[in-house]
Amino acid sequence: RASKEVMQTLSASSKEASATILMVTHDPVAASYCDRVLFIKDGQLYNEMYCGDNRQAFFQKIIDMLALLGGGSHDLSTIRF
Repeated sequence: RASKEVMQTLSASSKEASATILMVTHDPVAASYCDRVLFIKDGQLYNEMYCGDNRQAFFQKIIDMLALLGGGSHDLSTIRF
């Protein structure tokens, strides 16, 4: 519950202040709070995706991409704009 509150607070603060927050994570749930996610594989940019209006659908797209990569959440890095 605490991590959800932190992610909601960071997301709201970023939007209110028009600020950029850079977050690196291996957690697809945390990544789903971001506006943009970059996937890095073998030290190279592999793919990127943008959230849009539906965070739950974005979470599923993140999970699908991780499955496509053939790895787990360790393949995920995120950027929030």
